[in-house]
Amino acid sequence: MSIINSYPAQYEAKAESMYALATNSTFSNRLTTSAISFARVDIDYKLEALLRKCIIPQLRSDFSRVVLYVSFPGAISYIDMAEVLTNWIRGRGDSEPSNLEELFIGLIDTYERDESLKVDSSFWIGAMDVDNLSDALSVLTTAIIFSKNTKMKCFISEAHSPSPSLGKEILVYDAPSFSMNDLGITRIRYNKLDEVLNLIETFSVLSNKSIRFMDFKKMAPVIRGYLSEPLSIFSQIKSLMNENGNKKRGGKQSLRSLLGSDLMNRISDIENLIDRPVGIKEKNNGVEKMEEIKNLAKAALRLKNPGDSSNKRTWLVRDSLYALEKWKSNTGGTGNHDLADFLDILDGQILKGLEREDIEIRNHTYIDDFSRALISALDKLFGGRVPSGSMKSYFIDAFEFEYLLEYETTQRGGK
Repeated sequence: MSIINSYPAQYEAKAESMYALATNSTFSNRLTTSAISFARVDIDYKLEALLRKCIIPQLRSDFSRVVLYVSFPGAISYIDMAEVLTNWIRGRGDSEPSNLEELFIGLIDTYERDESLKVDSSFWIGAMDVDNLSDALSVLTTAIIFSKNTKMKCFISEAHSPSPSLGKEILVYDAPSFSMNDLGITRIRYNKLDEVLNLIETFSVLSNKSIRFMDFKKMAPVIRGYLSEPLSIFSQIKSLMNENGNKKRGGKQSLRSLLGSDLMNRISDIENLIDRPVGIKEKNNGVEKMEEIKNLAKAALRLKNPGDSSNKRTWLVRDSLYALEKWKSNTGGTGNHDLADFLDILDGQILKGLEREDIEIRNHTYIDDFSRALISALDKLFGGRVPSGSMKSYFIDAFEFEYLLEYETTQRGGK
């Protein structure tokens, strides 16, 4: 009995002749026969395994586990490839085609003998082994671009016999997805292909400042960090700024010179990511959160220009958070106090910092405006709590970026 389909079996299931079958009920690139004594397969599966082994183009390993099935979205005239291939192999007796060229020559010969043959509506190619998130992103991106350009449906799977119907989606990713399920990009309709590709391109510029040259290995940790906390993308931007700032020492540097045109042209897409932490359709009040950070940056700019170092750009927020932490601790933790109760403390802390930098205070109401903007941001983003640890760093980095962006926009006359 065949271990594949319980049909009468005539052939020994040898690792050398099998394709994409493992003994743990998942699909892999080899069959470990030592774990199955006297394993047998039937003639139909032997033919299927042979064809897969011979004609699937391989990109990375000897036997690609993940297969990309493609088909036209509607009914067209087609050729029964199974019949053509079966007739050709039977015509050659017991011999097996030794390579791809020999198999295709046989198909051409068959076609020349029977001009009534029609064209098949679907086919499949080997994608690559998917061992991690970067592999999964690479395969998905290839399939998205293919579907956009050809309008053909794509089904990415480890299965031997995928469902013939993809439903309403033009692209279905049914292979190991790692974090892609959390992004909501494993089932895509045609009118959403551009949106998903734009999402991947946005992560590309966040990871290496480029759309043309996507580095999926660099992209993977950025996505994982984003799924854990959307604000972490601003710490990723900060690391890119520091990296290029170290390479280009001397003189004042613009955001565009530090981050590149591809990233700066995607500012709105990057800010919109805060609104979509889980699934590309779900919202997280990210627009309101970003508006709070922008308002804080505008209030800071009325007090002083950003300066030429990260310390000078961020002390307004860092010192204010420190003051809030200290005074809340001195009053016995959270107690019954609202953050607004500490407005005078914040105003005094900010005034002290401005005097330290010899900055002329043009209007003292600007200090109060900044304090109120900070408290409003803490209420909206953190439920009235003072952030700590990584969240504190993400918040400060987000403020610094928006502060610089607001300053450069103002310098250009708001353009």
